[in-house]
Amino acid sequence: MLMGGIRFFHLPGVFASLAGIYLCKGAQGNPGTWFWVGFDGDIFKLHDDLKAKGVKIRQAPTNYSWAMEMQVEDPDGHVLRFGTDPNYNAPFLDEPNNGNRPLQK
Repeated sequence: MLMGGIRFFHLPGVFASLAGIYLCKGAQGNPGTWFWVGFDGDIFKLHDDLKAKGVKIRQAPTNYSWAMEMQVEDPDGHVLRFGTDPNYNAPFLDEPNNGNRPLQK
């Protein structure tokens, strides 16, 4: 399909405006690559829902200074990293003392 001089292929993916993330399987990708997904929701519920569906969980939700992050692996070995705002009232795995910052209320 041709739109505005740009050719679009009928591949599965996620699209917004003129940008897209195309999904592939098998030999088209290199296993072990990862992709960050900013997630605005309950990451613990997402974890439980994906686990119940048999998705391979590489890392349960973990509190880091940059995000509360979980990792899942797709059937081709690619890692999807889901992250929400970190929990500032709990220690960070990468900074156990929260960088000596006072905890937020």
